[in-house]
Amino acid sequence: MDKEETRKLKAQHKQKEKDTIRASIPMSIEELNSLLSILRRKQAPECDHMQKEAIGFIRPGDLNPEVIVP
Repeated sequence: MDKEETRKLKAQHKQKEKDTIRASIPMSIEELNSLLSILRRKQAPECDHMQKEAIGFIRPGDLNPEVIVP
């Protein structure tokens, strides 16, 4: 197997892993990025492990917190 074949196989494997992870996320990538932006903002309150902010973001978007939060 030459280097080009090896590189292609690695790229295919990496893409398959990404696709599997994306398929397991119960929201779109855009929604996930928005949620993470809110949770990581500089003025975010200290974490109290109650997921209030995450649930506050999820509910108005018609997403299911019982599926997403865990």
